[in-house]
Amino acid sequence: MDKIWLDIINPSHVLYFNSLIRDLSDYKIHTTIRDRAETVALAKSFGIKGQIIGTDYTNLMMKSANMIIRTLNLAIRVPKFDVAMSFENGMNVAVARIRGNKSILYCDNDLKTYQKKTFVQDLETRVKSLSTYVIVPNVCYENFKNVMDDDKIRLFEGYKEDIYIADYKPDDKFLDNLPFDEFVVIRPESLASFSLKR
Repeated sequence: MDKIWLDIINPSHVLYFNSLIRDLSDYKIHTTIRDRAETVALAKSFGIKGQIIGTDYTNLMMKSANMIIRTLNLAIRVPKFDVAMSFENGMNVAVARIRGNKSILYCDNDLKTYQKKTFVQDLETRVKSLSTYVIVPNVCYENFKNVMDDDKIRLFEGYKEDIYIADYKPDDKFLDNLPFDEFVVIRPESLASFSLKR
């Protein structure tokens, strides 16, 4: 039986992989989770058990240093696997490459492929491009092919949200349970979300 190492580093990744894990029942899965925002609690709420390795910081210098530290930690602590799988996660790809394993990277943020980059972001994109396969939405293909080998790219219709809400059952009474009648939900582009104070 093939072994998959799944590394979950953000809350949205929990939702994404929760939908996919059910289809991977023929594989043995080892999951690692980064302690960032509500990632660990959300994983537990879905019954996803994992080895908690590393955390996250809002300070850019600490964030960058921590990515290196966490990558080394993963390289030492993750048991043997055949394929690494992650979403927008260079750490997972780097460890797979170091160990000589295949990796599957899901991506959807094509802004990182053409906007002005920092050195760290450019390095992260280069590491991600080392993945064996990169799965992106059709609408992002043109931008991803500018920074990754075309033969590695696999496409799917839609967006990641289509995957992680595919089995969502709406609650008609949800709005009735909110303590207010009017509200606005705002979320910054993820490229800047780490710099906001929580």
